[in-house]
Amino acid sequence: MFGVLKRSESIIIENKSKFIGILIPVDNEKEFDKCLLKIKEEYKTATHITFAYSINCVEIAFDANEPTYTAGLSILNQIKKYQLKNVVLFVVRYFGGIKLGKSKLRQTYSKCAEGTIRNAELIEFVRTINCTISGSVSDVAKCVKTLQSLDIKIKYLDANTIRCKVQSEFEKFRNYIGSLNILEIEEIEELKCQ
Repeated sequence: MFGVLKRSESIIIENKSKFIGILIPVDNEKEFDKCLLKIKEEYKTATHITFAYSINCVEIAFDANEPTYTAGLSILNQIKKYQLKNVVLFVVRYFGGIKLGKSKLRQTYSKCAEGTIRNAELIEFVRTINCTISGSVSDVAKCVKTLQSLDIKIKYLDANTIRCKVQSEFEKFRNYIGSLNILEIEEIEELKCQ
């Protein structure tokens, strides 16, 4: 899965209609609502403001009064094709006076969405396990030695408790932690910034 760190755009002109793609990172639906208001204000004279998003496993496509399944689904299909997560992709259309027909509309929305994604700097999501482990001082010391051999970074909370963050070697880590007293374990996906 991939995400984006900042807004990216693209523009396509098709039979005098102008299509503007805008890809924006969002972490939740409140952020999406703010983005939608901002885009509506920024492009208040647009004929259509279509979009699709993928936010925390929720996918939505919106045609904005374009013929059904011509805009939003075409945009969403590009989000899926590029395996994007926690993004909204708007395609704003200024009608140029010439009707394109459903097939050409689908192609143009898809092309604009793909161009916008290609213009973006994609960042990979990586699976991460955050874990708090506790035990006797000697058990924690053994645990630290083993985790360090797996190149896992450790933070001491006290002599009996450590916190670690695992981004690889999941199976080895899972096999090892089975015998430990674990206070808390959390699996998340986060953006990998290079």
